[in-house]
Amino acid sequence: MVLSVADLARGAYDDVVEHSLAATVLAGPHRESLGIAALATAYAGDPDAARGLNERGLAVAVSPTMLSWGAYVAGEIESLAGHSEPAERHYLRAIDLARTSGATFLVGVATVGLLSVRASTGRVHEALGGYRDVIEYFARNGNWTHLWVTLRNLADLLRRLGDDEPAALIDAAAGQAPDAPAVDRSHGERPARAVAASATPIPSRVALLELARQAIERNLTRS
Repeated sequence: MVLSVADLARGAYDDVVEHSLAATVLAGPHRESLGIAALATAYAGDPDAARGLNERGLAVAVSPTMLSWGAYVAGEIESLAGHSEPAERHYLRAIDLARTSGATFLVGVATVGLLSVRASTGRVHEALGGYRDVIEYFARNGNWTHLWVTLRNLADLLRRLGDDEPAALIDAAAGQAPDAPAVDRSHGERPARAVAASATPIPSRVALLELARQAIERNLTRS
């Protein structure tokens, strides 16, 4: 299971599925492994197969945490498939279930997915306010792997709003960070033009977080 999670961060999707299914044989289908395999399959571009894997996991899910996990995975699959309304419903269900069991990590990652959907459907003010909160959550917990995903999603929104400089700095910093996923799992590879757009030195992590906060507040005022 640990190998499958590491492979997911590397973007090695075939390896993710292989290790996840092996973990399912060893530990049973009631753990996270089928959902991890489903994520990798969806990120690799096969939403139908991903739904099948996730449904196998949901069929034996009982606890609020595992039901939340299945809902989050379903949200990711539908978001990647371009189905914003069902994706939002799944993310909201994942958040609600995770809160009942105190699964704060699931609240965080499902919120990132939800904000990406809201940003893509024009709900800019909601998305910016949500990014402000979830960035602080991951920063407090030191989870930079998922913080980089969140910041990259914020960069996508900033770029759509015409705020190119902080977006370019975020992408450049993420591109050089050893703990950032090799691939932005929500949107594929980062555009080379965004990274090249910044001729200034890449800021420290503390400075980058402050830059992101300032960009959020600036665009909230505009919106």
